[in-house]
Amino acid sequence: IEPSTDINDVCPVQDSGMLFVANETSRMHTYYIPAMGPAPRWCSFLDNLTEEMEENPQQTAYDDFKFVTKKELASLGMEHLIGTNVLKAYMHGYFMDLRLYEKAKLIANPFAYEEHRKRVINEKLEKQRESRIRATIKLPKVNRDLASRLLQEEPSKRNKKKAEDDRFQDMFENPDFQVDQMTDEFRLLNPSTVPVGNARA
Repeated sequence: IEPSTDINDVCPVQDSGMLFVANETSRMHTYYIPAMGPAPRWCSFLDNLTEEMEENPQQTAYDDFKFVTKKELASLGMEHLIGTNVLKAYMHGYFMDLRLYEKAKLIANPFAYEEHRKRVINEKLEKQRESRIRATIKLPKVNRDLASRLLQEEPSKRNKKKAEDDRFQDMFENPDFQVDQMTDEFRLLNPSTVPVGNARA
């Protein structure tokens, strides 16, 4: 049993072969499986229906066959079978045994399932990434490099609070507190932050 929607819950009717399936649609699906047990008393006509179906089995002529086009045969490497008893010509293609088709498909591309699985996982991850809310950090005009460095460092609470603390507000708003990165004192204290091109000889 494969319903087209997701199943939320399954409730079997006691001492019978009937199942109620709660799913993601407005209607609840009901299934009757005679092998599990008889039909409930309130719908005993189901037993009569199943008996009639067992007496007159209908078999579709092409249940065990797969329809393939000439292009599909070429991709599976089975063009040489055209004209043999293995393929039955029909309209713009051929019918071939379903088991043979499955084996040929597996041989032609043994990693098809793995590739499909990876593609589905990547699509789900991309959707999750798109749905995330990205925080935009507004950097101040004064000491922009210092503020970005404080925020990029290991996001400890101390650095985050320092950038947002009112006591340090003047350092990021008042131009008098602008750090001059070209002074000798700054270069001696922060040798790794000075760009190589700006270093004095």
